[in-house]
Amino acid sequence: MDPIHSKRHPGALSAWLPAALWLAAMLLVSVQSVAVTREMLSMVAGAAKGIMGAMVKDGLSAETADLVGKVACAGVVFLGYAVLALLLLRALRLRGTGPRAAYGLSLSGCVLFAVVAELFQVLIPGRQPTVGECALNIAASFVTLLCAALFWWMWRRFPKLVNRETVSYVFFGAVTTVVNILSYQIFYHSLGIPNLVSNALAWVLSVLVAYIVNKLFVFQSSTADARALLREFGLFVAARLFSFGIDELGMWLMVDVARLNTGISKLAVNIVVVILNYFFSKRIIFARQNGSTREQTNH
Repeated sequence: MDPIHSKRHPGALSAWLPAALWLAAMLLVSVQSVAVTREMLSMVAGAAKGIMGAMVKDGLSAETADLVGKVACAGVVFLGYAVLALLLLRALRLRGTGPRAAYGLSLSGCVLFAVVAELFQVLIPGRQPTVGECALNIAASFVTLLCAALFWWMWRRFPKLVNRETVSYVFFGAVTTVVNILSYQIFYHSLGIPNLVSNALAWVLSVLVAYIVNKLFVFQSSTADARALLREFGLFVAARLFSFGIDELGMWLMVDVARLNTGISKLAVNIVVVILNYFFSKRIIFARQNGSTREQTNH
């Protein structure tokens, strides 16, 4: 059984309201004037360039910055249709629709909206509907639903690898990374705090967020008193400091010593760090709570 299916079907309003609201928001955005649309896309591209530029030591070249902006704008559209597809799928499954029918109807709904939204372009001065954009939007929905089907299959087939705990760990790990990047941007660019101090403050803030979400949502740990809480938090910080040292050592060995590509090196080291952090959290930091809930997680 997939995680969003329930034998108790909720009311139509609670099942369909999120999808209806998202659909209305997407329609509202799609009928904006050319000037408003360009301004919104410019803001998205500018934010993406700023974030990527901060992550690259020497900044982005003009060509790379332009590519980042285009990818970010395309990504926003992809995200819109991806969320719509998942919300339609969720609503159908919650209302008791079978898996195959739910996927087919979700894709059909996205196709219908993509066609209607594109046809609406004839009503907006300066715009014309294009088959290419419509096809890309439909492709985004199809890819999302395909990934969702693969995910649910893995959820059923490999419960020890893909379950509530591991999925929430990856999700909140991504959230923590975003917090780290955005907070650095604010400290360094907006507040004018020196680079290393900004980096340290961003790390501290991201570790605090990581501890809270791991404790409450991922491992669902409970502590009996303040002493146990301090011990748990101390172990968490110590583990993150250790993994940060592994990160620094790995980058030094791969980039400075072995002269490997920085992007590939950072990706490889991050994979090791994520695995280490998960091991420390599951086996050491939040081990007591895991011991009592591990069986529940895998059922």
